[in-house]
Formats: sequence, C-alpha cells, structure tokens
Amino acid sequence: LYYHFKTKEEIMDAIIERTNHKIIGDAKLIADDKSKTVFERIISLIMALKIKDDDSEIIEHIHKPQNALMHQKVEKMIIEKVTPILAGIIEEGIEEGLFNTPYPYESIEMVLVYANTVFDNGHSEVEMTNLHKRIEAFIHNVERLLGAQRGSFDFVKKSL
Repeated sequence: LYYHFKTKEEIMDAIIERTNHKIIGDAKLIADDKSKTVFERIISLIMALKIKDDDSEIIEHIHKPQNALMHQKVEKMIIEKVTPILAGIIEEGIEEGLFNTPYPYESIEMVLVYANTVFDNGHSEVEMTNLHKRIEAFIHNVERLLGAQRGSFDFVKKSL
C-alpha cells in the first residue's frame, strides 16, 4: 500500500477523490435528465449528494473527530463542483419563468451548504428529531431564495 501512497493522508485523498468523482458524475447525469422537471432535478441532485448507506464505512470514517479534515475536503469539493451544476438548473428555471432570483449561483450555494450541513449523516438522533420540520423549513426557504412559487417543492413532503 505504501508503495503507491507515501502517507495516510494520501490514501484518504485518493478515497475522497474517487468518491468525489462518482458524486460529480451522478450530479451531471441528474442535471442532464430532461425527463424530470427543474424542481425534481434540484431535489434529486441534492439527495444524491448524501453518501449512500452501503458506503457506511466511509460515512463512519468521515465523521470521526480525527477525520475532520477529510470531512472538510468532501464538503469543499461538493460546494466547488456541484454548485455550478445546480446553478445551471436554476438558470434553466429562470428562463422557464419558474424562478426569479438575481443570484442563481449564490442562492443555490446557500441551499447546498445548508442541506449538506443540516441533513448530514453525522448528526445525532437528538439533532434529527425535528427532521420533518427541518425539511418544511428547507423547502420554504429554497422557494424564497429562488423566487419560486409557494408550493413548488411540496412534492418533497409527500415522498416522506
């Protein structure tokens, strides 16, 4: 192993890079899927950012206190690489008259940071007790940030 990697950090960086590559690929596929509405693509893309339960070993390592740097690197990549993909969907929604915001990139960046923090798998059960209320607040605020009609994202509540 140390023939290919000089340090543990290099090993972790390689794991992060592989995970990030998959996340970005999935994000682009979702963004390009014109069979879904703009609203569906936004929510699908945000939900796809969550590391799947079958990757629970990665989740466990990312959330250990000694791996805070790894967690930060994953979050930084998501913000840097996924925000432009989502911003493209927002601009598409603006062209369709679904959104009205002078700040498509900044607005979706705020949404992404919030979703990535609040809905992170690393939160304890106590923090997640009000999940439904948090989702409702999230939907409410996404609609306001993007200048979307009230109720545009209500389909998310129905799928819970």
